[in-house]
Amino acid sequence: MLNMGRNDLFTWAANNRVIYKQGKTWLPYATWVDKKWSQLKVTEWNNKTTGEAFSSQRLRFTAAGIFQIHKLMKAQNLKVLEQLGLEI
Repeated sequence: MLNMGRNDLFTWAANNRVIYKQGKTWLPYATWVDKKWSQLKVTEWNNKTTGEAFSSQRLRFTAAGIFQIHKLMKAQNLKVLEQLGLEI
């Protein structure tokens, strides 16, 4: 998992119903949030010049979530990058 690029990891996670894309945002499935395997961090701030409010969202996996991803990959016998269809 550590050798995967972000896009490859997110593609794999989407194909395995860990996350899904809504518009431009990646969101975790409710079961992953409920089990505290992932969380959506929301940050809010104001533009210093205009005072306009902004917010951003970031998908984060907890240590338990990373372990679950590892278990899913292990169950699929994903041991080498080539099996994921990644370019090396």
